[in-house]
Amino acid sequence: MAGQIFTLNFGFAGNFSSAYFWQIQDMYTHPAEFHQAFFIQSSKGYFPRMLGIDFKESLSFPSITNTEDQILWGGKIQKIDQEQGTEEKWTDLLTGMVSNKNLVPVYRDESPIEEIEEKTRWFAENSDRLSGIHIIQDNDFSDIAAESLSVISDFYYKVPMMMFAMGFKYSLSEEMSIFKCADFSSLLYIPCTEANEKKDYSSIGVGLDGISYFYRNINDIGMELKPFLQFPRGNTCCFSLNLRGFGPSGITLYDKSYTRGIKNVEKTPIPQGFPIEDMESTVSGLEINTGISGFYGNFNAVRRFDTNVDEFREMRNYTQSIAASFEDFEFFD
Repeated sequence: MAGQIFTLNFGFAGNFSSAYFWQIQDMYTHPAEFHQAFFIQSSKGYFPRMLGIDFKESLSFPSITNTEDQILWGGKIQKIDQEQGTEEKWTDLLTGMVSNKNLVPVYRDESPIEEIEEKTRWFAENSDRLSGIHIIQDNDFSDIAAESLSVISDFYYKVPMMMFAMGFKYSLSEEMSIFKCADFSSLLYIPCTEANEKKDYSSIGVGLDGISYFYRNINDIGMELKPFLQFPRGNTCCFSLNLRGFGPSGITLYDKSYTRGIKNVEKTPIPQGFPIEDMESTVSGLEINTGISGFYGNFNAVRRFDTNVDEFREMRNYTQSIAASFEDFEFFD
């Protein structure tokens, strides 16, 4: 029997991708055992093993504060009739499915780590066989996501993790986040550099479903990710969906494809709109890629785009003060 999966989403891109993923889960008609990997079941319904971290103004909070015995969702999401691109809040796409236990509001001048720790502990206490963690991250939340990894590892030591990261812009905080992520040998970092708009976020959700469909009820996620977790530091790979690559280009060394009853990949469209009306089959792939070394090469030096000498010196002095934690960090005058 496959184990349970815990999902964390950070920011706009991460949470919209996740909302699409959870809508897909709602469409399945498989037995209850199929859903145990992603849901906590109570006498009143199902509760997603999911934590969404986003700015407070980006969230719509349920009117009832649920306890573990007060679950609103009975099996079908209330679909919202909206044209693609008109959704203002990702929580509106999951009406009746998520409770306050699934949400962590972020305030501009406060750290959410304490609440993330508290709610992660609750999910840990309600999981008896956690086998993997999905992380879908908007890189605008790279600092919070990197800090959260330490919290997560306290509860789930050495549990395999996949982190889909979107929207990289080579900012200093994102560079530091990459180095922090490299410290977790059980983490597979998946840079989705080509995902930068709503239809791409939905594709990430569809692709993650294609991957998870294979191991959720057949194999363990640890077994599936073992070929990718080769190094004690800095495991990363590329992601593809229906022959489209989302990561850096390069020569594929290893490919692990996850199919869902499909024979003609090229003719299979990706669902683009919200909410989902019909679900198409997909082929998702994780690829070990030689282009990744070049991707990491972008983090070796402080970027000098659009900056003057004083700003560069200030940035360099700051990074030098904390660089002792990152053995691969280099500086160039």
